[in-house]
Parts: sequence; C-alpha cells; structure tokens
Amino acid sequence: VPVPSVFDICEVLNATPKPTIAVVRGVCAGGALALASCCDILIAARDAVFAIPEARLGFPPGPSSAPVFIRAVGLRAFRRLGMTGQKFGADEALRNGLAHEICEVAALEQTLQAQINELMLSAPLAAAKTKLLAARLGRESLPEKVLVEMAPLFAGVMDSDEATEGRASFIEKRKPRWYLQ
Repeated sequence: VPVPSVFDICEVLNATPKPTIAVVRGVCAGGALALASCCDILIAARDAVFAIPEARLGFPPGPSSAPVFIRAVGLRAFRRLGMTGQKFGADEALRNGLAHEICEVAALEQTLQAQINELMLSAPLAAAKTKLLAARLGRESLPEKVLVEMAPLFAGVMDSDEATEGRASFIEKRKPRWYLQ
C-alpha cells in the first residue's frame, strides 16, 4: 500500500466537508506548513515560526505545494517567502492571511475551544456547502492539465547538485555553498 504524500493529505483536508483547525506552536515549515495551510482555520501561538524552506534546500516548491502556499499566504508573499525560504512569525502570518488568530501559548486550548464553539453555532450542512463553495470559487486545486504541463519543469530537481548541496548544508547546519560548485 503506497504511503500518501503530504499533498495527498492536503487534498483530503480540502475535500472533507467537516471544518478543520490547525493550532501551531513552534516551527511549522515545509510539509507541516502545507498541512496547516490546508486547514480552514489556523490559530498561531505567539512563538509560532513559519517557513517555505525548499529553495534553501536546493529545490523549488513543486506544482503540488506551490498552490497550497499561494492560497495560504497570497501570491506576493509567496514570491518573497518561497524564493528566500526565510522564517516569519505569527504577526506576519496574521497579516498575510495564513493565521486567523494569534494567542499566547498558555491560551491555546482556550482559543481553540472558543473557535470550536463558534463552529458549533453553524449548521453542519451549511458549513459544508460553504467550504465546497469556497473550494470551487477559489479554485482549490490546479486543473490536471496544468499539473501535467508543469511536471517536466520539475523532473530531476530533487536529484540536482543544488538539492544535494541543500540537503547536506541543512544536515550539517551550515550555509549552502551554491556559488562554489
């Protein structure tokens, strides 16, 4: 049985009619950010740190992940954050629309419960239809044709010299040597 990818799980989160909530504390980057981004509501603790680090690892966000990140942070923020891989905090996550609410670490459970209470005031079928409407009108997933057209652009990128150097620099906790090769 093949193990589902992070982006397969993202599709499940997007497709489920039930509301989903991500609560983020500490570092949330790469695949974890993709999963959190696919949730309907994101609550961030003040100590939350986010990143789209792929470029620092020597490869671009792929055609499966880029749309997830773009929907979460917006196109302008994605261009900067995706190209730099820089970390950003809860305040910026709130400003760019990734986070819906920020709270102190000690208030996470209370904030989560308050949001659940708000969701419970909505009729389940109405909430599910609203989520479906948002997915269809917001084009939650790229058409298969676009994914097929983009696939050759990303073929072999994970095996490139840059990706090898990016992974090595991450593991060795050093700056990558992009320009020394």
